[in-house]
Amino acid sequence: MDRRYFKPKQQVSSTKVASRGRHRSQSPPRSTRHFTNLKPLTYEPLRTSRSIRVVQILKFNEENLEIFATLNQVVLGDTEKTTTKYAALSYTWGHPVTSTEHWEPYSVKPEKTIAKAKLILVQPGDYLRMLSDDNVISDCTWVDPSRLSEYEMTENLSDFLLSLTSRSEGRGAHIPHVWIDAVCIDQTNPQEKAVQIPLMGEIYAQSSAVYIWLGKHDRDLQGLYWIYRELLPAIREHQKQMSSYQEFFKWLQSYGPGDERLLVDLGLKLENTSLKNQWITYLMFFATRSWFFRAWTLQEAVVASNPVFVVGNDFHVLSWADTWDLRRIVQAWSNGLSELTMHNKKLAPELRGIRLIRGWTEIFPLRSTFSSCLRAESREQWVQTWSLLLFIATSKDCTVTVDRVYSTFGMAKMICPPEASGFPEVDFSRSATEVFTNVAQFLLCNSGGLSLLSLVTDRTFIKTTGMPSWVPDFAIKGDQGHLLSSVTKFKASAGIPVEPLPRHDGDCITFRGKRVGKIAFIPPNDGKFSPFALQVALCIPHLPEKYPASTADSAEALWRTLIYDLGETPTTSTGAAAEGGADPKHAQGFKQWFTVDLTTYLNRDGHGLERHESREFGCILSSDFQKAHSELIPSLDEIHHIVHYILAHPQLVHPSQVQGPLGRSYHTLMTPIIMNRRLFVTDQGFIGLAKLSARIGDEVWVLAGGRVPYIMRPIEDAKRFSLVGDAYVHGLMDGSWSVTSHATVEDVQVV
Repeated sequence: MDRRYFKPKQQVSSTKVASRGRHRSQSPPRSTRHFTNLKPLTYEPLRTSRSIRVVQILKFNEENLEIFATLNQVVLGDTEKTTTKYAALSYTWGHPVTSTEHWEPYSVKPEKTIAKAKLILVQPGDYLRMLSDDNVISDCTWVDPSRLSEYEMTENLSDFLLSLTSRSEGRGAHIPHVWIDAVCIDQTNPQEKAVQIPLMGEIYAQSSAVYIWLGKHDRDLQGLYWIYRELLPAIREHQKQMSSYQEFFKWLQSYGPGDERLLVDLGLKLENTSLKNQWITYLMFFATRSWFFRAWTLQEAVVASNPVFVVGNDFHVLSWADTWDLRRIVQAWSNGLSELTMHNKKLAPELRGIRLIRGWTEIFPLRSTFSSCLRAESREQWVQTWSLLLFIATSKDCTVTVDRVYSTFGMAKMICPPEASGFPEVDFSRSATEVFTNVAQFLLCNSGGLSLLSLVTDRTFIKTTGMPSWVPDFAIKGDQGHLLSSVTKFKASAGIPVEPLPRHDGDCITFRGKRVGKIAFIPPNDGKFSPFALQVALCIPHLPEKYPASTADSAEALWRTLIYDLGETPTTSTGAAAEGGADPKHAQGFKQWFTVDLTTYLNRDGHGLERHESREFGCILSSDFQKAHSELIPSLDEIHHIVHYILAHPQLVHPSQVQGPLGRSYHTLMTPIIMNRRLFVTDQGFIGLAKLSARIGDEVWVLAGGRVPYIMRPIEDAKRFSLVGDAYVHGLMDGSWSVTSHATVEDVQVV
């Protein structure tokens, strides 16, 4: 090595060395040199298609906040050629906290500031080592800046590296090699990005640890630490006395999350605060971390073998196992925690109630779902899992819309079977229309499952133009009423052979399936017939007395339809739902909800129903159907009784406050299900829930490989169809109709 680039440090006497032990324990002298105007980083080409770069931190100049590092190359999965172990960083390029500047006293205002530290890159080999076996860098001062380059960091990355180096300085810990996407991938090189992005799943999976960086500080980290260090260990200790998780769950629910009795029973004390405030602090911390709401961070946690959360200037680690257990406690107390924040005017509306819990909690069970897919032999499961990951990604933020798809490629590569040919390539020159279409075509034509069709966007919301109807629009953020979260329970096409697989010809895909019938009635959807109970009432005259393809009557089919006949609240996190159908007790809950909700129509906006509406409404609630099903359908007298009660109690803000617990439970189950859905009745008497854009004349089909039915709109004299979306149709979901029906299996061309 040419030594002229370095100025050796002053010699350390042997006496001092002996007294301190090995050189690695010595504190390096502080440099007085401050490097400015360094050239920007230029990248050496990667040697192979499976090579990656990792950052090796060489030295930290604390006085000038200069971090010296080098980029080394390693080959993924090649243990013979490289023994380098590395950690991977998962973080947000922008501010780690979402803007909460108006949410006093929990105010955190993100501001773009200049990164405090400099990341100075040294060419590999251009440094000296005192103890090469320990990777200890010689304490010397760099004197020739022409051999150095600078990577311009974001503030959040700068904060992480400063926290990481403080960990090493303060605890004598060795700083590992770290893979950092923004640094280790040449972001200006589209060809390199196209190769590296599909490898990201393996990069995170093969790392020794994944540091999930949640930011350097918060208003009250001590409140967060108390939950981890004091409350969680005490709850775990108490759980050891329980014989089962069910018993533990019931014990938890015997307290509210703000119940101070819990502290007494656990032997804990709090000073100058309350348990309620500690929980709000905990929830606010996670609900405002940007990391949980970015598309790219999804795979970084899902595939990681050893993920840990890191927070604070002192590199404080929150273990994944602890956070998982706390998430389960949060789920057990979800209603109570929602009530804690529901009427807290200091919180923004989007952070009140259940919104404070959803979003950041869904990522935890995804890890087990993904792991089970890696071990699965089912050809359908990989496409079902990828579809679920795409579904979760649609709720995440990203800079470019195609990132919602590309951010799942690393995971998809890991679960995609070898026989599935034509895996889509990363190509940022392609339009969103091309990217979305290619991914949808690959998924539909390489497996026996049609889970992806449950992501097809309602025409009411479509943003990306020029796509076939069978392609989801991933440019739309948020859940538009997808059935995918519950789809694994259903098996509507059980009686139709999966083979042959769907085939495509340009924008046309040919499926095979059985036609069920046409939509004969669908309530108006002009906003006038809202809330939802009146739409339910308007369907009643169109229901047959005996329900087709079921031993149940139509009234029972109606209440089961509104909750997808699920035995528990559906979850978008795992795609799982309870088997066996909904508990019959929900029938009483349906009547309570239906009765109370209908009262809102009798004095809507300060006016009564128009005369023709009132007449139709009265006929429905005094019909023979109502009399035959009075245990489910309220009479006009029952409605009027509640109206009079509400008028006599002006302190009641909303009719829902007179609902019983069963009514509230039913309403909780139903609310996410009916979002962006419409009731309909077919010409055969089936009742179901379809996308908002469904209309009379649309056809209901059960397609081979589809776990749910689909709504099709005939075009070109019914020779081809346009896909409207998936549907829940009571009586079709268990597959018995597809087995016993004499309907012919036909080819269905969808464009």
